[in-house]
Amino acid sequence: MNDNVSQLLACLKLNKMAEVYEKHVDNAEKNNTPFSRLLADLLRIEWNDRQERAIESRIRGADLPEQWT
Repeated sequence: MNDNVSQLLACLKLNKMAEVYEKHVDNAEKNNTPFSRLLADLLRIEWNDRQERAIESRIRGADLPEQWT
C-alpha cells in the first residue's frame, strides 16, 4: 500500500479500510470500477465494521447472564 495512504488511514483510524484497501483497489483496477464506487465500497466496509464493533461492545457492557445472538 502507498505509504501516504496507509499513514492517512492510520491517522484517521480507518482500520478496516486500511485492511481491505489493496485488495479492493486491485479489483477495481481489473474491473475498471469508477473511483466513486470504490470509495463508497471502502467507506461502507468501514461503517459496517464500526457498527458491528459498537454492537459487540454494548453487548459486552450489558453484563448479560449469557451470550445472546
